[in-house]
Amino acid sequence: IEKSASDSGITNQFAVLGLLSVIGKESGFIPKSENLNYSKERLPEVWDRFSKTGRRVPKGSGSSNYNELAVKYANSPEALGNLVYADQYGNGPESSGDGYKYRGRGFNQITFKDSYRKYSNILGVDLVSNPDLLNNPVTAANASVEFIINTLKQKGIDPNSFKNKDEAIKTITQANAGWNKD
Repeated sequence: IEKSASDSGITNQFAVLGLLSVIGKESGFIPKSENLNYSKERLPEVWDRFSKTGRRVPKGSGSSNYNELAVKYANSPEALGNLVYADQYGNGPESSGDGYKYRGRGFNQITFKDSYRKYSNILGVDLVSNPDLLNNPVTAANASVEFIINTLKQKGIDPNSFKNKDEAIKTITQANAGWNKD
Protein backbone atom coordinates (compact mmCIF):
# COMPACT_ATOMS: atom_id res chain seq x y z
CA ILE A 1 0.00 0.00 0.00
CA GLU A 2 2.79 2.39 0.91
CA LYS A 3 4.66 1.51 -2.30
CA SER A 4 1.51 2.11 -4.36
CA ALA A 5 1.04 5.47 -2.65
CA SER A 6 4.65 6.44 -3.30
CA ASP A 7 4.51 5.23 -6.92
CA SER A 8 1.40 7.40 -7.41
CA GLY A 9 3.13 10.48 -6.04
CA ILE A 10 1.81 10.52 -2.49
CA THR A 11 4.71 11.59 -0.32
CA ASN A 12 2.79 13.14 2.57
CA GLN A 13 3.11 10.91 5.66
CA PHE A 14 -0.28 12.04 6.95
CA ALA A 15 -1.99 11.08 3.67
CA VAL A 16 -0.39 7.63 3.85
CA LEU A 17 -1.57 7.30 7.46
CA GLY A 18 -5.10 8.33 6.42
CA LEU A 19 -5.10 5.80 3.60
CA LEU A 20 -3.85 3.05 5.91
CA SER A 21 -6.51 3.98 8.49
CA VAL A 22 -9.31 3.62 5.94
CA ILE A 23 -7.95 0.33 4.62
CA GLY A 24 -7.46 -1.03 8.13
CA LYS A 25 -11.09 -0.27 8.99
CA GLU A 26 -12.57 -1.47 5.70
CA SER A 27 -10.65 -4.71 5.27
CA GLY A 28 -8.19 -5.27 8.11
CA PHE A 29 -5.45 -5.05 5.43
CA ILE A 30 -6.75 -8.17 3.69
CA PRO A 31 -8.44 -7.50 0.34
CA LYS A 32 -11.82 -9.19 0.32
CA SER A 33 -15.26 -9.27 -1.22
CA GLU A 34 -18.19 -7.73 0.59
CA ASN A 35 -19.99 -10.52 2.44
CA LEU A 36 -23.64 -9.35 2.21
CA ASN A 37 -24.82 -12.23 4.42
CA TYR A 38 -27.12 -10.31 6.78
CA SER A 39 -29.76 -11.54 9.18
CA LYS A 40 -33.27 -10.10 9.00
CA GLU A 41 -32.50 -8.26 12.24
CA ARG A 42 -29.33 -6.64 10.88
CA LEU A 43 -30.76 -5.57 7.50
CA PRO A 44 -32.81 -2.60 8.85
CA GLU A 45 -29.71 -1.39 10.67
CA VAL A 46 -27.83 -1.15 7.35
CA TRP A 47 -30.49 -0.22 4.75
CA ASP A 48 -33.69 1.74 5.31
CA ARG A 49 -35.79 -0.31 2.87
CA PHE A 50 -35.66 -3.29 5.28
CA SER A 51 -37.06 -1.33 8.22
CA LYS A 52 -40.69 -1.01 9.33
CA THR A 53 -39.91 2.67 9.98
CA GLY A 54 -38.65 3.33 6.44
CA ARG A 55 -35.38 4.56 7.95
CA ARG A 56 -32.22 2.85 9.10
CA VAL A 57 -32.48 1.97 12.74
CA PRO A 58 -29.75 2.06 15.39
CA LYS A 59 -27.55 -0.99 15.81
CA GLY A 60 -29.19 -3.42 18.19
CA SER A 61 -32.76 -2.38 17.39
CA GLY A 62 -33.25 -4.35 14.20
CA SER A 63 -34.99 -7.25 15.94
CA SER A 64 -38.09 -5.14 16.51
CA ASN A 65 -37.91 -3.17 13.27
CA TYR A 66 -37.42 -5.54 10.34
CA ASN A 67 -40.08 -5.87 7.64
CA GLU A 68 -41.15 -8.63 5.23
CA LEU A 69 -38.53 -7.56 2.68
CA ALA A 70 -35.85 -8.22 5.31
CA VAL A 71 -37.27 -11.70 5.85
CA LYS A 72 -37.11 -12.34 2.10
CA TYR A 73 -33.49 -11.18 1.65
CA ALA A 74 -31.99 -12.36 4.95
CA ASN A 75 -29.01 -14.68 4.58
CA SER A 76 -29.17 -14.42 0.78
CA PRO A 77 -25.99 -12.55 -0.20
CA GLU A 78 -26.36 -12.77 -3.96
CA ALA A 79 -30.03 -11.76 -4.01
CA LEU A 80 -29.35 -8.94 -1.55
CA GLY A 81 -26.44 -7.55 -3.57
CA ASN A 82 -28.49 -7.65 -6.73
CA LEU A 83 -31.31 -5.76 -5.01
CA VAL A 84 -29.45 -3.06 -3.10
CA TYR A 85 -26.91 -2.24 -5.83
CA ALA A 86 -29.28 -2.51 -8.84
CA ASP A 87 -29.61 0.36 -11.33
CA GLN A 88 -26.81 2.43 -9.81
CA TYR A 89 -23.49 3.65 -11.22
CA GLY A 90 -23.47 1.44 -14.28
CA ASN A 91 -25.08 -1.60 -12.67
CA GLY A 92 -28.02 -3.05 -14.53
CA PRO A 93 -31.39 -4.00 -13.04
CA GLU A 94 -31.71 -6.50 -10.22
CA SER A 95 -32.08 -9.36 -12.71
CA SER A 96 -28.72 -8.54 -14.38
CA GLY A 97 -26.69 -9.88 -11.46
CA ASP A 98 -24.48 -6.77 -11.54
CA GLY A 99 -25.23 -5.83 -7.93
CA TYR A 100 -23.60 -8.93 -6.54
CA LYS A 101 -20.95 -9.17 -9.27
CA TYR A 102 -19.75 -5.60 -8.62
CA ARG A 103 -20.17 -5.56 -4.83
CA GLY A 104 -17.45 -4.07 -2.65
CA ARG A 105 -14.01 -5.61 -3.12
CA GLY A 106 -10.40 -4.92 -2.40
CA PHE A 107 -8.83 -3.05 0.46
CA ASN A 108 -11.39 -0.24 0.51
CA GLN A 109 -14.47 -1.97 -0.91
CA ILE A 110 -14.70 -0.43 -4.37
CA THR A 111 -18.29 -0.97 -5.52
CA PHE A 112 -20.36 -0.66 -8.74
CA LYS A 113 -19.65 -1.49 -12.37
CA ASP A 114 -18.73 2.09 -13.28
CA SER A 115 -15.99 2.03 -10.64
CA TYR A 116 -14.73 -1.35 -11.81
CA ARG A 117 -14.63 0.03 -15.36
CA LYS A 118 -12.87 3.23 -14.26
CA TYR A 119 -10.16 1.42 -12.31
CA SER A 120 -9.76 -1.15 -15.10
CA ASN A 121 -8.83 1.73 -17.39
CA ILE A 122 -6.54 3.42 -14.86
CA LEU A 123 -4.73 0.23 -13.81
CA GLY A 124 -4.73 -1.57 -17.16
CA VAL A 125 -6.36 -4.62 -15.54
CA ASP A 126 -9.75 -5.99 -16.67
CA LEU A 127 -11.73 -5.78 -13.44
CA VAL A 128 -15.05 -5.75 -15.31
CA SER A 129 -14.53 -9.24 -16.73
CA ASN A 130 -12.76 -10.50 -13.62
CA PRO A 131 -13.96 -8.54 -10.56
CA ASP A 132 -12.08 -10.82 -8.15
CA LEU A 133 -8.81 -9.34 -9.41
CA LEU A 134 -9.58 -6.51 -6.96
CA ASN A 135 -8.78 -9.00 -4.20
CA ASN A 136 -5.20 -9.43 -5.45
CA PRO A 137 -3.10 -7.46 -2.91
CA VAL A 138 -1.12 -5.48 -5.51
CA THR A 139 -4.20 -4.66 -7.58
CA ALA A 140 -6.14 -3.82 -4.41
CA ALA A 141 -3.38 -1.48 -3.22
CA ASN A 142 -3.12 0.28 -6.58
CA ALA A 143 -6.90 0.62 -6.90
CA SER A 144 -7.27 1.93 -3.34
CA VAL A 145 -4.61 4.58 -3.83
CA GLU A 146 -6.02 5.68 -7.20
CA PHE A 147 -9.55 5.74 -5.75
CA ILE A 148 -8.48 8.07 -2.95
CA ILE A 149 -6.42 10.30 -5.25
CA ASN A 150 -9.33 10.63 -7.70
CA THR A 151 -11.89 11.24 -4.97
CA LEU A 152 -9.73 13.91 -3.30
CA LYS A 153 -9.27 15.61 -6.70
CA GLN A 154 -13.08 15.92 -6.97
CA LYS A 155 -12.88 18.40 -4.10
CA GLY A 156 -9.64 20.01 -5.27
CA ILE A 157 -7.63 18.43 -2.46
CA ASP A 158 -3.97 17.63 -3.01
CA PRO A 159 -3.14 14.42 -1.13
CA ASN A 160 0.25 15.90 -0.27
CA SER A 161 -1.27 18.94 1.45
CA PHE A 162 -2.30 17.45 4.81
CA LYS A 163 -0.78 19.19 7.83
CA ASN A 164 -1.63 16.60 10.49
CA LYS A 165 -2.93 13.06 10.92
CA ASP A 166 -6.40 14.03 12.19
CA GLU A 167 -7.09 16.16 9.11
CA ALA A 168 -5.84 13.41 6.80
CA ILE A 169 -7.77 10.59 8.48
CA LYS A 170 -11.03 12.57 8.56
CA THR A 171 -10.75 13.76 4.97
CA ILE A 172 -9.66 10.43 3.49
CA THR A 173 -12.39 8.61 5.45
CA GLN A 174 -14.97 11.02 4.00
CA ALA A 175 -13.50 10.63 0.53
CA ASN A 176 -13.67 6.84 0.74
CA ALA A 177 -17.33 7.08 1.79
CA GLY A 178 -18.12 9.27 -1.22
CA TRP A 179 -18.26 12.44 0.93
CA ASN A 180 -21.48 11.12 2.51
CA LYS A 181 -20.35 10.62 6.09
CA ASP A 182 -18.62 12.55 8.83
